[in-house]
Amino acid sequence: MTPRASRSVQKNSIDDFLDACFKFSIAPEPSIINRVGGFNVLDSLREVDEGDVEKRYLNLSNYGLGDERVVALAAALRTITFISRVNLSYNRLTSASVGVLMGSLMKKDCLIELELSGNRLDASCCNQLLDYVKSSLSINKLILDDCQIGDKEVEVLMPAFVFRRSRQTVDSETLREINGGNSENYSGVETLFMRKNKIGTRGGQTIAGLIERTTCSLTELNLSFNHIMGVGASELGTALNYNTSLLKLDLSVNR
Repeated sequence: MTPRASRSVQKNSIDDFLDACFKFSIAPEPSIINRVGGFNVLDSLREVDEGDVEKRYLNLSNYGLGDERVVALAAALRTITFISRVNLSYNRLTSASVGVLMGSLMKKDCLIELELSGNRLDASCCNQLLDYVKSSLSINKLILDDCQIGDKEVEVLMPAFVFRRSRQTVDSETLREINGGNSENYSGVETLFMRKNKIGTRGGQTIAGLIERTTCSLTELNLSFNHIMGVGASELGTALNYNTSLLKLDLSVNR
């Protein structure tokens, strides 16, 4: 019986992960191997339709991986194309691994959702994330809760959320492949969660400057549990008069 094509993809991803672990002299976690390329994942995905993005989900939240194992994981992600959603929340990521991870995701541009909650995302990390989002033709949702994102990081990240009206350099076949059969032009990130961060007045003003533009791509924005007050909150309110994209905005529990 001829092996399924997905099996060879799985084997390659395991090999890449193990090779990277050997390079960094770290012990590979069997549970991660199962998640990244083990037969449990293979069996669960065999019958999943390519367009069923809800089931094509790699959840590695709360593993506490650290930078070296995330770099090893990034090596495996370069050969995985069947995953649409990735959750790496609470894994002790820093700029040392975020850059490598974003580089791998750029090479396999198939994600529609990425969660990095609970990792310390400083300005350098946000700049790496910005590069990834600006280069992606598929990412639609970012969850960046409890990442210690402050006003400085907001200023770095906001240019990522601009509507892209046209992708003339990308052929329709590629667009259909990465958008689950949809050949319409990719418009950019539509959903952004940044709850439980350290966004203050200046960050609120920066976000207001984004959402008042007609080029804002966001349709849902959650900024609850931050420190937005005074002028920042006022300017956000004023910006809503000009915004044409937002359908949901959560500013609950701000000072």
